[in-house]
Amino acid sequence: MLIAVIDIGMLFSNVTCFKTGVKFFGQPTSLDITESNHYVITTCALYRIAITYLQHVHDHNDLDAKFQAAGGNCGDFHMIIARELEELDINPIFFRLAREEIALANIMTDLIYDPVSYTHFDNEEFENGVKFVTMLSQAVQSSMARLEWTQARMVFGFMLHSMQDFYSHSNWIELGMREPNKDLTAGRRLGSVADENTKTCKTCLGSDEDCVRNNLRVDNYLTSGYFAHFYPVKKPPGKCHHGYLCYFPGDNNEYCEGISKDRLHAPHGHLHQEAASVAYNATVKVLNELWTSTSTNAFGRFLGLTNASSLVFVIDVSNRLQSLVDMIEVVTSKLVDSVTDLPNNPTNYIVSPFNGSHWGPLHVVTKFSDFLDVIEALNEDELQQSSDHYYDALNEALKVCESQSLVFFFTDAPSNKPCSQGPTRALARLKQANIDVLFVNTSKSD
Repeated sequence: MLIAVIDIGMLFSNVTCFKTGVKFFGQPTSLDITESNHYVITTCALYRIAITYLQHVHDHNDLDAKFQAAGGNCGDFHMIIARELEELDINPIFFRLAREEIALANIMTDLIYDPVSYTHFDNEEFENGVKFVTMLSQAVQSSMARLEWTQARMVFGFMLHSMQDFYSHSNWIELGMREPNKDLTAGRRLGSVADENTKTCKTCLGSDEDCVRNNLRVDNYLTSGYFAHFYPVKKPPGKCHHGYLCYFPGDNNEYCEGISKDRLHAPHGHLHQEAASVAYNATVKVLNELWTSTSTNAFGRFLGLTNASSLVFVIDVSNRLQSLVDMIEVVTSKLVDSVTDLPNNPTNYIVSPFNGSHWGPLHVVTKFSDFLDVIEALNEDELQQSSDHYYDALNEALKVCESQSLVFFFTDAPSNKPCSQGPTRALARLKQANIDVLFVNTSKSD
């Protein structure tokens, strides 16, 4: 039996299909700006909660005086936190990757849910918006209970986006509120909401800045603007526009009408800083609520503020690979001493089997002995031919593993569906996983 060990790059060679066109977004904007956005607000809130966590768990109190947030902006604080983590022998890349997973999921919400008005609290969709936030909050809790940290972070990012939009898309700020709505993340009714017959905005000429700034006709009801991707925007008579960019003087059209506070040049951009500040406080608040609802250790894992890694085996269990299973047992036996002697043992162990008809079930265990038992049990499975789910099995493992994990992929042939490699490439880069592919020659020789 011949074993060939290759690196992850060979998984993606000789692909004869269209390229995915995926490009890493990186940091969408500098944090040292006067205008805030979802990425900035979320990142600053994560810095704030990380400082609180280090104070509570490690008694590091010198960061608090250095951190300042105003208008939802705080400047780039990552290197300061990174140095603190290094002093604690915690790899700062875990926090960086966790932070990016949450913040990038937040800004990706516009691509995933953009046509759905209630996910942004547009069109006075308050009841459905609260239901959506509640559903995502419950999904975060479920993912954390299953130790699916990446999934939890992504869903949390989606939830934050909707929650933050409430403050810039509704008239909460115009009503004089400067604190987060306590009912929004509790799944309760948000208060007195304008009904469909209540006229909420007056019509202005786009060039009349004073009129646009004071276009609301209600001072005791909650409302939000009507939004559409195409002009003209269809809305009920007397209701508010969401609004787009406005530059005074000179604009004389409906683009300037509305109550959006998304940016400084939005119709109500004069309240942008106030909306961003409340959205930031609401984000810190929901992070603290998540911490309260789970253990400190689990919350640290969620934020990437602990050393964590996974040992992952992705295994082709087709029946022609019986000799492969024997070889896996040899490899795992060699790993026993090295794994147990590490200063930081793997946080979990993952086995992702596949064959010609399906992949899974995915096994995630926290004890090395249980990991060995799962692999031993693979001998008892009904094994089938083919490697159709080559990338599916690897993707499932990469979704749940920790960053910078060790992944061993056991098979005897490349995938026969190479066009499926795009998501795998993206996940491998995101997780910075170290993937070794062990190709096994199972053909008999004289």
